[in-house]
Order: sequence, then C-alpha cells, then structure tokens
Amino acid sequence: MTEFTHDARQRALIAYIKSEGVDATLDIKYVLELTIDDLSYIRLASKDKLLAVYRIHNDGSLRRMIRHPKVLNLESSVGTKA
Repeated sequence: MTEFTHDARQRALIAYIKSEGVDATLDIKYVLELTIDDLSYIRLASKDKLLAVYRIHNDGSLRRMIRHPKVLNLESSVGTKA
C-alpha cells in the first residue's frame, strides 16, 4: 500500500486526536505502517504502550481496531518516530 502511506498516517493521527483529545497526542512517540497477511495497519504507540491500531482498507478508509492482531504488540516490532 503505497499511495495512502503518508495520508493514512496523518488521518490516523487526526482520528486519534478526535477520539482521545489533543493532550493524548503528547504520548505518541511512534507511528508505524505495517502490512501483515495482505492487510495494512497503522500503529500508534508511546515508548512502552500500544495506544491505537487502525486498519487501512483497500479504498484507503481507516477503522480503529478494538482487537488487533497480536503481531502488532510492542514486542514484535519497532516504530518510526512520529
């Protein structure tokens, strides 16, 4: 998924701000886009805690996940700075 990369990260951050408030963004240290089993995700994390996971659908729309794949836990990968 290349055409939605930057835009999807930005929209995930906006969605997180709308749901959690502006102050919650101070906790975000990493934003990582992953593709697992042909499904794309945006992972927002603090230094030691997973904050939110958004699934990127084929049409580019985002959906916050309540239950995310265990592969997206903090121990499984390292993010990129927000």
